Amino acid sequence: SMFILGLGMVFLGLDLMKQGLTPIRGMPDFVAWFSRFQADTYWGVVKCIMVGAAVTAIIQSSSATVGITMALAATGIINYPTAAGLVLGENIGTTITAYLASLGTTRNAKRAAYAHMIFNTLGVMWITPLFFIYTKGVVWFVTSFMGCDMPEVSVLVNGVATYPHVEKAIAATHSGFNILNMLVFLPWVGVYSKFLMWLAPDKAAPETPKLTYLDIRMFDT
Repeated sequence: SMFILGLGMVFLGLDLMKQGLTPIRGMPDFVAWFSRFQADTYWGVVKCIMVGAAVTAIIQSSSATVGITMALAATGIINYPTAAGLVLGENIGTTITAYLASLGTTRNAKRAAYAHMIFNTLGVMWITPLFFIYTKGVVWFVTSFMGCDMPEVSVLVNGVATYPHVEKAIAATHSGFNILNMLVFLPWVGVYSKFLMWLAPDKAAPETPKLTYLDIRMFDT
């Protein structure tokens, strides 16, 4: 029951954000600020990635920032390519949580945090030059296999234009990036682990695993 309730609250929260952001698209100052970030060129994609990474690092929750990105796109404030660029950046920004959790912990914990950071950062680096090909592939996938229209197709809800198809495209962009990145890294796991051992070498005196106290910092993470 708690699982079903929690899952339902996630979608309720997304819907509330979408409704709450609807009036913002009529504010010229807000629209003008967001118009600076358009993923229509390579540099525009890089700017969207940096914004997504910075905001997620501050909030320390990629789930929240992806939800906000979906809400902005669903109300027409940003288009799909811009949302896709933000999502890629959010994958980098979310690694700050694991890094902060690894401070003052064992070497293996540090290696796990570094693995997360490098995995996401390198993944964004190799997919950015292919950004426009990748987003076209995502649009083809959602229109061919998920029964969606193009992301820019609007639907009138109570006389207000919304873009429900773009939400599925953003979800597919997020999932597709992580799946593709995993497939690229999978053959290199052995080399990757050796690199992490070099990056965070063992101490001269071996660490003895023992429970000392429950770190309050770990509870939130």
